Amino acid sequence: MKKIKWKIAAFVAWVVITLMVVDVGLRGVSKADTTTNIVSVAILLLWILASIATDCLTFKNKKDEKD
Repeated sequence: MKKIKWKIAAFVAWVVITLMVVDVGLRGVSKADTTTNIVSVAILLLWILASIATDCLTFKNKKDEKD
């Protein structure tokens, strides 16, 4: 039961942080400065890659892990 609560809390935290990163990234993209645009797109790309690399999008259970 505790593992389920931990995974739910981690997923909610990931969603909140993702919304914050997207907000900051889109604010940077809407600026007129080219450097700010490139940095903002890089931040969004790195966040997506980090999320995929750490399986934050799926929270898959390992087969050898017991409840």
